[in-house]
Amino acid sequence: MKKQLKTPVLLLTFKRPETTKLVFEEIRKAKPKELFLFSDGPKNELERKKVEEVRKIISKVDWPCKVKKRFLKKNGGFIGGVLGAIKWFFKHVPEGIILEDDGLPNQDFFRFCSELLERYRDDDRIMHINGCNFQRGWTSKKSKNYSYYFSIFPHTYGWAMWAKKRKKYYDNMKEYLEFRKKIKVLFPGILERIYIKRIMDNAYYKNSNAIDTKWFFSIVKNNGLCIVPNKNLVRGIGFSENATNTKFDYFLSLPTEKIDFPLKHPPFVIRDRKADERYIKWLLKNRIKKRLFLR
Repeated sequence: MKKQLKTPVLLLTFKRPETTKLVFEEIRKAKPKELFLFSDGPKNELERKKVEEVRKIISKVDWPCKVKKRFLKKNGGFIGGVLGAIKWFFKHVPEGIILEDDGLPNQDFFRFCSELLERYRDDDRIMHINGCNFQRGWTSKKSKNYSYYFSIFPHTYGWAMWAKKRKKYYDNMKEYLEFRKKIKVLFPGILERIYIKRIMDNAYYKNSNAIDTKWFFSIVKNNGLCIVPNKNLVRGIGFSENATNTKFDYFLSLPTEKIDFPLKHPPFVIRDRKADERYIKWLLKNRIKKRLFLR
């Protein structure tokens, strides 16, 4: 019989019963001992039926488990909804795994996160554990003999983190303008610099809901690093007209792969710049393709 997952899990949901059912089934297989269920409220009467259907799905916990629910009557959006749910989660637990209703993990994802949460619990350099890998099987010479590498980029389709490190989140990006003057020194690569300036400017000046970018800013400002598995462990499945943000994406829908255990740990905690540079090049290339595709 499979052991229960000791690491707490938070599931973030809204109005997509089809994808929620698939994600919840993987959580059921992992059997976490603590499960936190968040359901954002409907924006209108048309959404109410789907939200209620989602809540029925995630309420069917049929294994020994401590369950906490946060079901909103009204829509909280990013700030009152998703960000509020993460804050709520970390008021109760010191560390945990977070999944959204459109990020489908494989079972290796849960073990990978659980083991690395424990290993890097007291290492302030590591602030985020990714479930996604967008390198399509490629690994740099620096990281090819290990199970994961270190990056500055957090991905949030399935991830894990610690409450004490999440406290470093800069919601208002108060020091961004001073930080912006140093971007050229911190990021000498032109593509990386252009990308970082663009998304951070957008988060600071225009989009107060860009909580992922604000977390990225928080990581970079604190000289933090993220762990990236050398195999993709989470697949995006939420690309449809019902998606709140992502209607189509060329690489978030990459299939998942198995990862070997026991994990092979890198001997040094150093950013893999080549892997990050390749990620940025591919990211920008596929964003151009995406615009052409959607015309």
